[in-house]
Formats: sequence, C-alpha cells, structure tokens
Amino acid sequence: MAIQAPQPSPAQTADQSASTIKSQSYQISLVLLLALNFGIVFFDRNALNFLGAFVQKDLGLTNTQLGTIAGAFSFAWAISAFGISRISDMVGNRKVLLIAATIAFSLCSVLTGLATTFAFLIGARILMGIAEGGVMPISHAIVAAEVEPKYRGLAQGIAQNLGSNFFGSFVAPVVLVSLAVSYGWQNAFFIAGLPGIICAILIWVYVKEPEAPPVAHVHVEKLSLGASLAGWAKTIGAAMKVRNIQVCVVMGIVLVAYLVICWAFMQIFLTKMRGYTDTEAAWLMGTLG
Repeated sequence: MAIQAPQPSPAQTADQSASTIKSQSYQISLVLLLALNFGIVFFDRNALNFLGAFVQKDLGLTNTQLGTIAGAFSFAWAISAFGISRISDMVGNRKVLLIAATIAFSLCSVLTGLATTFAFLIGARILMGIAEGGVMPISHAIVAAEVEPKYRGLAQGIAQNLGSNFFGSFVAPVVLVSLAVSYGWQNAFFIAGLPGIICAILIWVYVKEPEAPPVAHVHVEKLSLGASLAGWAKTIGAAMKVRNIQVCVVMGIVLVAYLVICWAFMQIFLTKMRGYTDTEAAWLMGTLG
C-alpha cells in the first residue's frame, strides 16, 4: 500500500531546483577535486603496470601471471562498479562511500608493496579493484546532483578524464619508475598510497552530501531486495535499448581491452624487447597520458 503525496507545481519544482544549485565556485572546485581523486585512483591502478618489470624480476613472475593479475583486477573493478554504485543509490550517502573507497584503495596500494608471492599480489589487486570500481559511478552521481545541467557533460568529462589521464597515465610512469629506481618498487607502492589518504581528507572537509531529489510518492512498505534488483535490471534493460548506448558500450569495451593489455605489458616490452632503459620507457609510457 502506498500513500499518494501531493504533486509539486511546476513553480515549486523550479524553486526547489534553483535552491539546490550550489555556487559556481563550489561546482568548479568540486569537479576539480573529483578529477584529482580519480587521477589518484588511476595513479594507483596503473602502478603495477609501470612497475611490472621490477616486480616480475623480484618475485619471479611469468608474463601469464602478470596478465592474470591484470585480468582479475579489471574484472573486480567492473563488478564493483555495478555493486557499489547500486549501494550508493540505495543508501544515498555518496560522500561517505566515496571517502571509504578512496581510503580502501590507498591501503591496497600499501598492501601491494608488501606482496612477496603471486597469491598475495593478486589478492591485493583484487581488493584494490573492488575498492576503486565504485569511485567513478559515485563521482558521476555527485556531479549530476550538484552541477548545473548545461555544464554537466563537461563536468563529468573533466572528472573522469582530466585527472586520470594526467596523473594516472602521464605522471604515474615517470614518478613511480623514478621512485623504484632510487628506493625500490615496494617503497614506490607505499608512497603511491599517500595521495589517496590526503584526497579522502579533502573530500571529507570540502564536499557536501548532495540533497536527495524530491519524490512523488511515499511508500509505507519498503521494496524487497528482489524487487529492488528487478527494478534496477529493468532500468538497465531500458537503457540498453538506446542505439547510442549500445554503440558506446561496444566502443568502451574495445578501448578498455586495448588499454589494459597495453598498460600491462608495454613497459616490459619496451625494456626487455626494445632495449630502452627503465627511465626512457617510463617517459614513452607517459605519452599515453
């Protein structure tokens, strides 16, 4: 049984929308902070790829094992993106979940540096994939709630691509390889975990929890988990009927498959097969960013 709530008038809806729009300075700062956070995500995500030659030599890993780690990590990331984003929608507290995910993947970077066996290493990377998978869906939800509609597409593009490409694809190989050469690959992973902790503090201090959108009905009884998941699946099915979404999904799968393979083996290929030094290969990898 459900109780019908009074429907807001168009004028009331407009006033509610206007009242929830934050200042432009907050919107800009929010998007840049989310971009920085996702840049740190990719910094940690790609760390093993750029340090793969060091780790492989020290732990005696085969190329097959490195590929298995990359695949397991990406699979955990993909599943987590669905799960954590759904939890975010259900509980509504996106700020806390984003902070928790940021701290978790930072700690997993430290855990990676402690790895001494293949089993330990793949376990640490799977945990990192689970932690990192929900970061971007939650960030997109925050942007959608806090940024004016006319700037929303630009804001989401900046939040996802600016930081990840600059920090994760350009800065990461240059800095991490330099740290590994000077202090060892384990210490490079330990240091890589620090920016995430700092970013989590900034999110806690600065980001405001987005207001929940107004609802038209108040349900006396909550939906069961099965009914909630069924509704979620129905929504995904409706989205997948849109041709542009179908095309973009295929493009995304192909692009990410290329990137995962390239990141996993290119640094090793450049140093072992082409004879570049670790530093030279790092700068070549940085051009991807």
